[in-house]
Amino acid sequence: MLAVLSGLAGAFLVFLFAAKVLAPTDRLLDAADYRMEGVFGTVSSPVLAGGTGEMIFIQQGRRTASSIRSETGTPIETGREVVVTRYENGIAYVREWDELTA
Repeated sequence: MLAVLSGLAGAFLVFLFAAKVLAPTDRLLDAADYRMEGVFGTVSSPVLAGGTGEMIFIQQGRRTASSIRSETGTPIETGREVVVTRYENGIAYVREWDELTA
């Protein structure tokens, strides 16, 4: 009987912790928050002509990296600012920010 009461008391404490500490910070996921199109980032590994590089960007408060290719097939140097125009098979196709604002 003592073991059953101890188990129920422990389960109640775990429930209280989850309800009071973890649940208030929980929120529903929205697929639009994780879309790659329109993401602004910086090239961290150069893109060679027709090749693949890498960009660093911030999404949902986290610094993240993604494989990239130039939308036009031209090379992109390290440190250039880029915007994702489409995302296919795990690769982001990008254009340089200067090119889009010109």
